[in-house]
Amino acid sequence: MQVLDKIKRFPHPTAVALGNFDGVHIGHARLIATLKSFGLESVVYTFKKHPQNVIFGEGSVLTVNTNFEKAKILDSLGIDTLVFDDFTRVRNMSPAEFVDDVIVGTLSAKAVVCGYNYRFGKGGEGDAKLLSHLLEEKGIHLTVIDEVTLDGVPVSSTAVRQALARGDMESAARLLGRPYFIDSTVVHGKALGRQLGFPTVNETFESGRFVLPYGVYFARCIIDGKKQFRAVVNVGVRPTVNSTDKVPTVEAHIIDFSGDLYGMDVRVEFMKKCRDEQKFDSLDALKAQIEKDIKNCREYFDGKEKTNN
Repeated sequence: MQVLDKIKRFPHPTAVALGNFDGVHIGHARLIATLKSFGLESVVYTFKKHPQNVIFGEGSVLTVNTNFEKAKILDSLGIDTLVFDDFTRVRNMSPAEFVDDVIVGTLSAKAVVCGYNYRFGKGGEGDAKLLSHLLEEKGIHLTVIDEVTLDGVPVSSTAVRQALARGDMESAARLLGRPYFIDSTVVHGKALGRQLGFPTVNETFESGRFVLPYGVYFARCIIDGKKQFRAVVNVGVRPTVNSTDKVPTVEAHIIDFSGDLYGMDVRVEFMKKCRDEQKFDSLDALKAQIEKDIKNCREYFDGKEKTNN
């Protein structure tokens, strides 16, 4: 998949999907499947920053995924080209100008797909109905994807964030169509886990990203897109061993793995929240709890494997 961080003019006809695609949930997946059905170069047009974070300030919307992760998911869905445009470049365009300049003039769209609640143009004054009318004038068909529901609940990025905020990783996974994950390069930590006898790999939450509730999670770690391992993951500020640093981190103890992962790409897929983060009276008490967490993690995955078989 080609990823463009600046929009360019496409010399041939394309099929274009419009939206923020935060989380790339099962509703987005249905939209992508429709996009690919046209048999044209499939282009997803979105923005580097969520429009609400540009309009109302950073942190107005905490995103489910980083752009790096979003690109990986869309690539797995078979998209040909992903465009991350600068929202400030188009925010003051009228709906008609956006269609003329961006959708037709630059993206060379012959087919367009969007969600039922898509908004565009200055002040978000354009909706799917207006977009259909503007495109129809140019002989371009618009396909609008209706609301997708799961157990009676509308599927949306907001619903995903609500599930994550509850620590309900199972519901989030059903909405997303995959486990919620963090995919980044392993950074150096303070080696406190190693001192306790449980070496960990450390990752961070990118600025502006939704931070999971502090706690311990059962997870699956995928190393360089290949090998899979079970893991016990702590999200939080490690209150037993840390009294000053309040920046949350992701520390994953990968079960039955030994080796150096610094600088390598590791995906942490969060399967289930085990317990809240807590402060222990001693390092021995913390170590005993970690041993218990590892035992519970093994039992959790053993149970899932038996169920799947």
